[in-house]
Amino acid sequence: MLLLIAAVPLGVHAAVPQAAVQQVPAGVDFSPTGLSARGEGQGAAPVGTVASEDRGASRLAQRAQHLTIALSVFAALLLAVVGLLSFILRQRRKVVEALRREIAERRAAERALQDSETKLRTLIEHFPGTVFRCLDDENWTAHFMSGRDQHIVGYPTADFLVAGGRTLGGCVHPEDIAWVSELVKHAVEEAGSWEMEYRMLGADGQVHWMAEFGAVVPPRDGGPRYLDGFVLDITHQKQAALEVERQVRAFAVLNDIASRSALTL
Repeated sequence: MLLLIAAVPLGVHAAVPQAAVQQVPAGVDFSPTGLSARGEGQGAAPVGTVASEDRGASRLAQRAQHLTIALSVFAALLLAVVGLLSFILRQRRKVVEALRREIAERRAAERALQDSETKLRTLIEHFPGTVFRCLDDENWTAHFMSGRDQHIVGYPTADFLVAGGRTLGGCVHPEDIAWVSELVKHAVEEAGSWEMEYRMLGADGQVHWMAEFGAVVPPRDGGPRYLDGFVLDITHQKQAALEVERQVRAFAVLNDIASRSALTL
């Protein structure tokens, strides 16, 4: 009986620690130092929570730094864009001012050209002879003709301006056409000018004396060569000069006869 009583406490004592060990979490220090540390640390945050908060703060700091850099870059780009726009506006104002000056100068030049053309047209319209521009071809085909009378040796100047119409060369007296052509040809070869007096056959069949002054216009941009000039009908002056010359010759003959008669006497 005593043996059973003694055995029961021993069995109970041996079973309790095993059950208690099974209920205590692993890694818990039951030493006085461990229990003291565990009691003091019950109010502190877990280690994992502190590390998570540190990582969050670091991320916020990095984001703030990145945002600051982005804002700095954006501000620099904005300043560059503003500077570029300012430069473009200044250049645009310069271009606009230059265009305005060019337009004003061009308009002034156009007005001056119009004034010159008006003066030249007025001068040509009141010119007593005929101003012409013709091609450097065999018959001197007229390209432009104008003058106060709008006629040349009785033919309307419009007759010379139509295709297949009259030509200046066709009106030259047959006895003069050879040397007149040679004189103009020489002027063309020398790119110079000419002055001459020759005869034309008029619409009335009469001979007209003409005084002509002309110059060669060299070809431009592969275009044709032109002959510019003007021609005057000097028939009356020529007839008067011929009459004076005839009278001078007659006077010389009479003077010669008188001299011979005086010697005979």
